Amino acid sequence: MKRPIQAMAAAAASVLIAGAAHATSFSPTSEFFEELTGATFGGSGIPNDPAAFSTFAAVDASGVVTGDVLTLGLIATQRYSNPELTNDGAGTYTAGRGSNFGGAGESSLEGALWNLGFYASVEGSGGGVLSDFDLSLRYDFDPGADTPAADLGSISINGSLNFADLGDGGVRFQTQMLLQGSENMFFGFLGTPVPGVLTAPAFGPFDPDAVGEYSFAFEVGAGANSNVDTGADHVAIQVNVVPVPVALPMLASAFGIAALVRRRARSV
Repeated sequence: MKRPIQAMAAAAASVLIAGAAHATSFSPTSEFFEELTGATFGGSGIPNDPAAFSTFAAVDASGVVTGDVLTLGLIATQRYSNPELTNDGAGTYTAGRGSNFGGAGESSLEGALWNLGFYASVEGSGGGVLSDFDLSLRYDFDPGADTPAADLGSISINGSLNFADLGDGGVRFQTQMLLQGSENMFFGFLGTPVPGVLTAPAFGPFDPDAVGEYSFAFEVGAGANSNVDTGADHVAIQVNVVPVPVALPMLASAFGIAALVRRRARSV
């Protein structure tokens, strides 16, 4: 069942014309929060339910609908065999703090217990590709609440695809209709600026042991050949990192105390 998510007024007001920076923080925003059918987020066994995603009708410079539909999606998932994330059904996920090599030694790289997954695709009769759109992935290193969007890190998807070109004249980028992947905020390259590709967050480095709130957004603005509606738009999610190893014993203790009170009440 489709579950539309209403964007908060502050987030809506912060959407500026194509490519412009958001002045305020991101709130969870998407058209759907459910299974993103067919998404693998660049790996195998990565959950795709529930994901936050929206579809956008592309129009040309004259405002005529081209027949293409752009889908943008975000998800937060456990890294390898770490504990599954929970969610509130409306774009906010809850993850545990800490880091390891993949729960059960699945990786030689240390990472936080959770990953960010992203998805972009173009479908329809207009023959559009991702290079028709100005796509940016924004990510948060600051555990404080309501981090300003301008302080988030940003990866230019267009710049990244061009940067990765291996001498085929950009042919892959010009024909790219699907892009998906999964990143861990603890990976060092996300804090290293790359001109034209990556703008590092104002706050850093990322601390996987920090408890707090992290915001993420996938933005689309006008590209070279077409745009979405009349300006920029986005899908956004939030991840709340909590001290799960501490919280669970406390919860169990609370249930134990409640049970003891009930037993004593029955014995009186």
